[in-house]
Formats: sequence, structure tokens, C-alpha cells
Amino acid sequence: MPQVRNAQQATSVALAFLGRYYYFVQPKGAKKTNGAWEVKADVGLTKEIVATVQIDATTGEITSYEFPVKPQKR
Repeated sequence: MPQVRNAQQATSVALAFLGRYYYFVQPKGAKKTNGAWEVKADVGLTKEIVATVQIDATTGEITSYEFPVKPQKR
């Protein structure tokens, strides 16, 4: 994966990943800390449920993620 240079690229990577598990994904924000992007997205259809994805800024790899509820593979 290419280097992730800005919040827009980080959000795109995270939304593509979360889209495999959730039908509804709405970005909430992205911030870069210590060479990694943290992207938060709302995955709740009727109420706000926030999932978090960590992305290495240098490699573009997803290093960790946190799903607030168990997702169903689409």
C-alpha cells in the first residue's frame, strides 16, 4: 500500500475497510499521531456507534481496529 499523506487518504482507506463489515459508514474524523492515522467512523444506522481504525502513515497498512459491536461480513 502507498504512503498515507493526509486525512482524506486515511479516511478513504478506513471507509473501504469498514465497508466490508457495515452497510452504513459515516466518517467522524481523522488525526495523525506518532506516524499513524486514527480514523473514527459512525457505523450505527439508527444510533451513533463509533468504530476506530489505526493506519500506519508510512506503509498504509491497517495496524489495528476496534469495532464497538460484532460486525457481520457482507
